[in-house]
This record gives sequence, C-alpha cells and structure tokens, in this order.
Amino acid sequence: MGTHRIWLRGLLFSALAAPLLGGLLAGAAAIVGRWLPEGRLPPSISMVLVIALTVSYVVATGPALVAGALCTSLALQWRSQGLSRRSIVLRLTVWGIVLGAAA
Repeated sequence: MGTHRIWLRGLLFSALAAPLLGGLLAGAAAIVGRWLPEGRLPPSISMVLVIALTVSYVVATGPALVAGALCTSLALQWRSQGLSRRSIVLRLTVWGIVLGAAA
C-alpha cells in the first residue's frame, strides 16, 4: 500500500470516524449518567445524541487530526524500518493510549 494512501486513510479516520465514535460515546454516557439513575429516559434520545455528536465532534477534531498525523507518520517510519504489522499495531496502541491520556 502506498504512502499517500496510508496518509489518506489515517487522516480520514482522524477527521471523521474518531470524533464521531467519541460523540456517540459521550451521548451514551450523558444518557446513562443524567437520566437513567432517575429511572426515566430523556425526552428525546435523538436530540441528546445530536447535541453530543455535534459538541464532541467540534471539540475532538483538532486533537484527533494531530494524533492521526502523528500516528500515521510513526507507522510509516516503523514500516520503513522493517517492523512487522503486529509490532506496529502494538506500538500504535501504546501511543494512542498515551495521546488519549494527555488530551
């Protein structure tokens, strides 16, 4: 797979998939944390999810793009050094945890 294609996939995931997945998690956490202990559901679950997706997408896109660019460049560097895919995935997992904890 070419370098250009790897960069495109990494940045697309960082700009689209990562913030949206975070938004869904934030929406679910808001529903569970705010309304379920009271024994009821929010008036509009879809509205809670839309608000959570929008807010978390706007807040998370910048850091996700930075993390995606960093992880993609690290993966390409390690690939050029001849490391196996498994080793690269394990290293990226550790870096992802570190970047997530820092953010």
